Amino acid sequence: MANVAELSNVKALGTIEVSGLIEKAFKASAFAPAGIEDIAEDVIALVMDPSVIFLLGSEENELKALAIIDFPTSGFALEPHIIHFYNEGSAELKTLLVRTVMDRVKEKGYTKFWGSNMSGKSDIVWKRSFKQAGSPKKIGTIWEFSV
Repeated sequence: MANVAELSNVKALGTIEVSGLIEKAFKASAFAPAGIEDIAEDVIALVMDPSVIFLLGSEENELKALAIIDFPTSGFALEPHIIHFYNEGSAELKTLLVRTVMDRVKEKGYTKFWGSNMSGKSDIVWKRSFKQAGSPKKIGTIWEFSV
């Protein structure tokens, strides 16, 4: 059975299960840091940040998914933004994780959220993960410049 819970206790980051999932999730990104030690302080800050919701998904008593929702703290960020989404579990777990994201967004008074495909996978595959959130609308593009 799939389950999603909010990570709010920083001490949980010290467990092999939680830190292992976080490391796998970030390494799966096309823009991954070298290792968990490179992002450890940032992850602690995210868990402690009241404008961030850090969700963990599990099934069969094993952590297999996460989503990080960053809620706006200024007028320059208009909508909540999914800053990381990862699932190595079942389609049922992915669906539950997306529904939980949607519920948390609604609970905070928002009617939409933003997501950025930084996975390295095609946009078609990435958007399919969020199909129960409705049809996405492209609102911009992210560009990287070398200096």
